[in-house]
Amino acid sequence: MIEHPGPDAAETGVVAVVGSTNSGRSAATLALLNRAVALSGTVGFLGLDPGQFEASLPGTVVAAVASAPVGNLGELRTLETVFAGDIVAPLRGGVGPLAAQRLLQPIRAAGGRLTIAECVWVGAGGGRDVRLPDELLALRPTEVLWIGSGAAPTPLAVWSELVSGSPLRTLGFDPTTARSESYLRLMRAGRLHRHLEHARVHDLDLSEMCMIDSWLGWGEALRTRELRDAAQALDQAVVYGERLDDQVWLCSERGIQRDSTRKLEELYGGRKVGVTPAGLFQGLYVGLMGPRARLLDVGVLRGINFERAVISVITPLRSVADVSAIRFGRVRLSSDGTVLQRLRPGDL
Repeated sequence: MIEHPGPDAAETGVVAVVGSTNSGRSAATLALLNRAVALSGTVGFLGLDPGQFEASLPGTVVAAVASAPVGNLGELRTLETVFAGDIVAPLRGGVGPLAAQRLLQPIRAAGGRLTIAECVWVGAGGGRDVRLPDELLALRPTEVLWIGSGAAPTPLAVWSELVSGSPLRTLGFDPTTARSESYLRLMRAGRLHRHLEHARVHDLDLSEMCMIDSWLGWGEALRTRELRDAAQALDQAVVYGERLDDQVWLCSERGIQRDSTRKLEELYGGRKVGVTPAGLFQGLYVGLMGPRARLLDVGVLRGINFERAVISVITPLRSVADVSAIRFGRVRLSSDGTVLQRLRPGDL
């Protein structure tokens, strides 16, 4: 059992549970959630780790509520999900304060006076590359709890006290609740595969879509002659390109090294030039957005036909009539849901 302090029946606001990956954080969150429900009725849950796979699909974060104790986080009543784009927590960035704040709204509307928020702390290289859970800025938790096999990192303890006004408390660590990374990868892939197993291909009009987290559609399309000049400079086919304010983006057959753009920059009058290989758009995990920027479902890009201005998406959605925006993720998936490639910032 995990020995821990828990919220009392009169508590309101947000209790944030913070821990590294594979620390038993989800088990601790579930225990706290069930205790809070037994004491105070309807309790909200914020799942802010895009690598989880129980409460929502990998690559999404979720707002949910419980009115009775549950056996696992998948039994919660989902209120809203937000596409995060990566299925493991990135070292930099994350879902961000705005998404966390937005997800609190439906919980409060559903009567959740107390919310248990599961946040992820990412550290690597002995603490040289870490990400503070910046979602805490928006959540303004009344209390922050640390779950892990050792003491909480000092910067996290200082930051948490600044945000919440209370000292960071540590939960007891139960090593039997920790799961290996290989197990987590297998479970994420299985969840995605089951969700997409009966999906179908939909063709969307590229000119009518708003592309989020990509350069596509945000500039002026290059003319045929400009594409030919770029192809000659790259010595490979260039299928599409756009001129933005001070940049030019190209979609080429193979892509190039990032430090090999000097010739292209001369071609475009000193503008910064980015090159995206066409293959990155195949198998890319995406979120399909509808009215009020709500996530309708997830999908996987089959590819983009720039000549026909058609983007093909594999998704379980029966109809894509309400899809008006596509949010590009940062992973490419195989047909069985496993990650083929993680993209770097600036690739798209």
